[in-house]
Amino acid sequence: EAETRKVEAEKLKGDLDERNKIVDARREEAEADLANAEPALLAAQEAVKSIKRKHLDEMRALANPPKNVQLTISAVAVMIKGIKDPKKIPEWRALRALLRGSTFISDVVGFDPNLLASETREIVNKKYLGLKDFNLETVSRANRACGPLFQWLNSQVNFASIAERVAPLREEVERL
Repeated sequence: EAETRKVEAEKLKGDLDERNKIVDARREEAEADLANAEPALLAAQEAVKSIKRKHLDEMRALANPPKNVQLTISAVAVMIKGIKDPKKIPEWRALRALLRGSTFISDVVGFDPNLLASETREIVNKKYLGLKDFNLETVSRANRACGPLFQWLNSQVNFASIAERVAPLREEVERL
Protein backbone atom coordinates (compact mmCIF):
# COMPACT_ATOMS: atom_id res chain seq x y z
CA GLU A 1 0.00 0.00 0.00
CA ALA A 2 2.85 2.37 0.83
CA GLU A 3 4.54 1.49 -2.45
CA THR A 4 1.32 2.24 -4.35
CA ARG A 5 0.96 5.62 -2.62
CA LYS A 6 4.58 6.40 -3.37
CA VAL A 7 4.05 5.69 -7.09
CA GLU A 8 0.88 7.84 -7.08
CA ALA A 9 2.70 10.66 -5.29
CA GLU A 10 5.56 10.54 -7.81
CA LYS A 11 3.09 10.59 -10.69
CA LEU A 12 1.22 13.50 -9.11
CA LYS A 13 4.50 15.35 -8.57
CA GLY A 14 5.42 14.84 -12.25
CA ASP A 15 2.03 16.15 -13.37
CA LEU A 16 2.33 19.12 -11.05
CA ASP A 17 5.84 19.91 -12.29
CA GLU A 18 4.59 19.83 -15.90
CA ARG A 19 1.68 22.15 -15.09
CA ASN A 20 4.02 24.50 -13.22
CA LYS A 21 6.27 24.74 -16.28
CA ILE A 22 3.28 25.65 -18.47
CA VAL A 23 1.99 28.18 -15.94
CA ASP A 24 5.45 29.72 -15.53
CA ALA A 25 5.78 30.15 -19.28
CA ARG A 26 2.35 31.76 -19.54
CA ARG A 27 3.04 33.97 -16.52
CA GLU A 28 6.31 35.20 -18.03
CA GLU A 29 4.50 36.03 -21.26
CA ALA A 30 1.75 37.88 -19.41
CA GLU A 31 4.21 39.79 -17.23
CA ALA A 32 6.17 40.77 -20.34
CA ASP A 33 2.97 42.15 -21.91
CA LEU A 34 2.21 44.13 -18.77
CA ALA A 35 5.80 45.34 -18.54
CA ASN A 36 5.54 46.68 -22.09
CA ALA A 37 2.19 48.37 -21.47
CA GLU A 38 3.11 50.00 -18.17
CA PRO A 39 5.77 52.43 -19.50
CA ALA A 40 3.29 53.67 -22.13
CA LEU A 41 0.72 54.17 -19.38
CA LEU A 42 3.15 56.17 -17.24
CA ALA A 43 4.35 58.23 -20.21
CA ALA A 44 0.75 59.08 -21.11
CA GLN A 45 0.03 60.14 -17.53
CA GLU A 46 3.05 62.45 -17.60
CA ALA A 47 1.90 63.89 -20.93
CA VAL A 48 -1.52 64.62 -19.45
CA LYS A 49 0.10 66.33 -16.46
CA SER A 50 1.87 68.66 -18.90
CA ILE A 51 -1.41 69.90 -20.42
CA LYS A 52 -1.76 73.62 -19.87
CA ARG A 53 -4.98 75.05 -18.52
CA LYS A 54 -5.18 77.48 -21.46
CA HIS A 55 -5.48 74.55 -23.90
CA LEU A 56 -8.39 73.14 -21.90
CA ASP A 57 -9.93 76.61 -21.81
CA GLU A 58 -9.59 76.85 -25.62
CA MET A 59 -11.51 73.59 -26.00
CA ARG A 60 -14.15 74.61 -23.49
CA ALA A 61 -14.71 77.90 -25.32
CA LEU A 62 -15.65 76.11 -28.53
CA ALA A 63 -19.40 76.13 -29.10
CA ASN A 64 -19.05 73.72 -32.01
CA PRO A 65 -15.71 71.88 -31.61
CA PRO A 66 -13.86 69.97 -34.32
CA LYS A 67 -14.92 66.34 -34.52
CA ASN A 68 -11.68 64.97 -33.04
CA VAL A 69 -11.78 67.35 -30.07
CA GLN A 70 -15.31 66.26 -29.23
CA LEU A 71 -14.47 62.58 -29.75
CA THR A 72 -11.40 62.80 -27.51
CA ILE A 73 -13.13 64.57 -24.64
CA SER A 74 -16.17 62.32 -24.99
CA ALA A 75 -14.00 59.18 -24.82
CA VAL A 76 -12.16 60.53 -21.77
CA ALA A 77 -15.48 61.26 -20.08
CA VAL A 78 -16.73 57.75 -20.82
CA MET A 79 -13.59 56.34 -19.20
CA ILE A 80 -13.36 58.47 -16.08
CA LYS A 81 -17.11 58.33 -15.43
CA GLY A 82 -17.22 54.57 -16.08
CA ILE A 83 -20.10 54.82 -18.53
CA LYS A 84 -21.34 51.35 -19.51
CA ASP A 85 -24.32 52.35 -21.66
CA PRO A 86 -23.63 54.08 -25.02
CA LYS A 87 -26.94 55.97 -24.66
CA LYS A 88 -25.56 57.79 -21.62
CA ILE A 89 -22.57 59.38 -23.35
CA PRO A 90 -22.66 63.10 -22.49
CA GLU A 91 -23.26 65.83 -25.03
CA TRP A 92 -20.77 68.63 -25.67
CA ARG A 93 -22.43 70.92 -23.15
CA ALA A 94 -21.81 68.43 -20.32
CA LEU A 95 -18.29 67.78 -21.63
CA ARG A 96 -17.55 71.51 -21.44
CA ALA A 97 -18.63 71.48 -17.79
CA LEU A 98 -16.29 68.53 -17.21
CA LEU A 99 -13.41 70.51 -18.74
CA ARG A 100 -14.27 73.48 -16.55
CA GLY A 101 -13.88 71.40 -13.40
CA SER A 102 -10.74 71.98 -11.40
CA THR A 103 -10.15 68.23 -10.98
CA PHE A 104 -10.28 67.21 -14.64
CA ILE A 105 -6.52 66.65 -15.06
CA SER A 106 -6.14 65.01 -11.66
CA ASP A 107 -9.12 62.72 -12.38
CA VAL A 108 -7.49 61.67 -15.65
CA VAL A 109 -4.02 61.18 -14.17
CA GLY A 110 -5.36 59.38 -11.11
CA PHE A 111 -7.52 56.97 -13.09
CA ASP A 112 -6.89 53.31 -12.23
CA PRO A 113 -7.00 51.10 -15.34
CA ASN A 114 -7.63 48.06 -13.14
CA LEU A 115 -11.07 49.49 -12.37
CA LEU A 116 -12.00 49.95 -16.02
CA ALA A 117 -15.09 47.86 -16.71
CA SER A 118 -14.99 45.72 -19.83
CA GLU A 119 -18.25 47.33 -21.04
CA THR A 120 -16.70 50.79 -20.79
CA ARG A 121 -13.56 49.62 -22.55
CA GLU A 122 -15.68 48.10 -25.31
CA ILE A 123 -17.55 51.39 -25.82
CA VAL A 124 -14.27 53.31 -26.07
CA ASN A 125 -12.84 50.75 -28.51
CA LYS A 126 -15.90 50.63 -30.78
CA LYS A 127 -17.18 54.21 -30.69
CA TYR A 128 -13.83 56.00 -30.56
CA LEU A 129 -10.54 54.14 -30.98
CA GLY A 130 -11.95 52.01 -33.79
CA LEU A 131 -12.73 55.04 -35.97
CA LYS A 132 -10.67 55.40 -39.13
CA ASP A 133 -9.66 59.06 -38.80
CA PHE A 134 -9.33 59.06 -35.01
CA ASN A 135 -5.61 58.72 -34.38
CA LEU A 136 -2.85 60.55 -32.53
CA GLU A 137 -1.83 62.67 -35.51
CA THR A 138 -5.29 63.98 -36.39
CA VAL A 139 -6.25 64.47 -32.76
CA SER A 140 -3.05 66.38 -31.97
CA ARG A 141 -3.76 68.75 -34.86
CA ALA A 142 -7.24 69.47 -33.52
CA ASN A 143 -6.01 70.78 -30.15
CA ARG A 144 -2.74 70.61 -28.22
CA ALA A 145 -4.40 69.03 -25.17
CA CYS A 146 -6.07 66.31 -27.23
CA GLY A 147 -2.83 64.50 -28.19
CA PRO A 148 -1.85 63.63 -24.61
CA LEU A 149 -5.45 62.73 -23.80
CA PHE A 150 -5.57 60.42 -26.82
CA GLN A 151 -2.31 58.75 -25.72
CA TRP A 152 -3.80 58.34 -22.26
CA LEU A 153 -6.95 56.73 -23.70
CA ASN A 154 -4.97 54.31 -25.81
CA SER A 155 -2.61 53.29 -23.03
CA GLN A 156 -5.41 52.86 -20.48
CA VAL A 157 -7.44 50.64 -22.79
CA ASN A 158 -4.37 48.63 -23.77
CA PHE A 159 -3.27 48.13 -20.17
CA ALA A 160 -6.78 47.18 -19.01
CA SER A 161 -7.12 44.66 -21.86
CA ILE A 162 -3.83 43.00 -20.95
CA ALA A 163 -4.70 43.01 -17.24
CA GLU A 164 -8.06 41.38 -17.97
CA ARG A 165 -6.39 38.75 -20.13
CA VAL A 166 -3.82 38.06 -17.40
CA ALA A 167 -6.33 37.87 -14.51
CA PRO A 168 -7.33 34.21 -15.07
CA LEU A 169 -3.68 33.28 -15.27
CA ARG A 170 -2.94 35.02 -11.99
CA GLU A 171 -5.85 33.16 -10.38
CA GLU A 172 -4.54 29.88 -11.75
CA VAL A 173 -1.06 30.60 -10.37
CA GLU A 174 -2.56 31.41 -6.97
CA ARG A 175 -4.63 28.21 -7.05
CA LEU A 176 -1.62 26.07 -7.96
